[in-house]
Amino acid sequence: MVSAAPMQPDRIFGELLQQPDNLRAVLRDVVPDVVDQLRVEEMVSVRSKFRLPEGFGREADLLFEVPFQTTAGDVPFLICVAIEHQSTPDAMMALRTLTYATLYWNRERPVSSPLERLLPPILSIVFYTGTRPWNLPRAIAEILAESAVLRPLQPIWQPIYRDLSAHSADDLANAGDGDRAGGEGRIG
Repeated sequence: MVSAAPMQPDRIFGELLQQPDNLRAVLRDVVPDVVDQLRVEEMVSVRSKFRLPEGFGREADLLFEVPFQTTAGDVPFLICVAIEHQSTPDAMMALRTLTYATLYWNRERPVSSPLERLLPPILSIVFYTGTRPWNLPRAIAEILAESAVLRPLQPIWQPIYRDLSAHSADDLANAGDGDRAGGEGRIG
């Protein structure tokens, strides 16, 4: 009898977050002030593989386009939810997620008329499940050479980080259950 291979955390995240109720539960924890404006039931998983001009490739863990509606009468627009699962601290994580964001924007930008539509906002989330504390930079500003004169001219980019290292895969798989049942359902 052949035993099944254990599920890898990346695969668990991918399978769980493809379900609208699970993604909604995660977003309720991460961005509670805007989750009710996200029409998660209409989310679309988008291609997360990117080809660089030099022929190299990059791949984000999960990318979703989700309609966002500001008020009842407004036309909804898309936002991109980019989720990275990380099991080891990475000093360049902010740069990596910014790279994915710019690759996504370049792919999605209108070709015929750049002013035809605006680029979709991106909500970038990093879930950390490693055993060591994440004591490394979390924002682009933290990995740029220090210059008081130039700092205001530099890009601002900081993904949202959630430390899930204290939770088992079962905890993560069941986190949304409490949310749907009216309980806490909070992880991170």
